[in-house]
Amino acid sequence: MKMMRVAGRVEFLSDPAFEERLYRDRPWLKDTMKNAPSETRLAIFRVPHGEAWFWTMEANLREREVPRIRF
Repeated sequence: MKMMRVAGRVEFLSDPAFEERLYRDRPWLKDTMKNAPSETRLAIFRVPHGEAWFWTMEANLREREVPRIRF
């Protein structure tokens, strides 16, 4: 299994129109949030700049050797 890791600063977004679109395009999301504890809220965020890399068990303990993709 391959996993992607991302590092960078998170920017939280407050966009009611985008949130409504998320719920419309992903109906399961509304059900998930409906069943979540009352203090849970949907967090929309982006990572505009940072780096990403793919991690596997074969690379475990050797992450510094894995090539990074800067964005």
